[in-house]
Amino acid sequence: MAKGATATKSSSDFFATVKGMSTPKEGKEKKDKIQTLVPTAELQATVDELVDWKRKEKEAKAERESREADVIEYAKGYQDERGFEGDYQKSYRVKGVNEIVTVVSSDRFSPFNPEDEDSLKEILGKKYEEFVEARIQVTVKEEVFESPELQQELLKLIPADQFPKFFNAETKLVCSKEFDRRIYTLGKKIVERLRPLIKQAKPSVR
Repeated sequence: MAKGATATKSSSDFFATVKGMSTPKEGKEKKDKIQTLVPTAELQATVDELVDWKRKEKEAKAERESREADVIEYAKGYQDERGFEGDYQKSYRVKGVNEIVTVVSSDRFSPFNPEDEDSLKEILGKKYEEFVEARIQVTVKEEVFESPELQQELLKLIPADQFPKFFNAETKLVCSKEFDRRIYTLGKKIVERLRPLIKQAKPSVR
């Protein structure tokens, strides 16, 4: 019994010490059925109006996104044209008949597919390390969560040769800083081959 008490305490100490770790969540209580309220006639009319506005809002969102796509495509084409000429800009204003919107591109990219590493190296050649960074993501092994002994050991200073005992490491290939601007220095042919491998965040229209 004493051993069991010690193990529980060790586990508690571990989860309290290591950032981002916590004890398992308690099971959720079963919820009661939702009761339907019947308000005044005036408020019932308001509920109907609310539902109608939500429907219109959904339809308006689809219409807005369709028009945004056209404006973004136009601005992106101009951005590419100027970028290859050495005049890259992150933002452009696009004039309408009566209004003006601003299209802002992003320097946020999703990690590359690991399977594309060889293709990236072939396309970028000597510039691979300039445009692609390898970032290692480290996670704690599941065995550590199940073993109070390992948890206590982890809280101590870990020698370098013991690191793999506790952690799994994953290497991710990511775009380097200001990738959106510097990509134009590679030239049109390389960019055309590179873009299918890139997932860039959608520009915003304000």
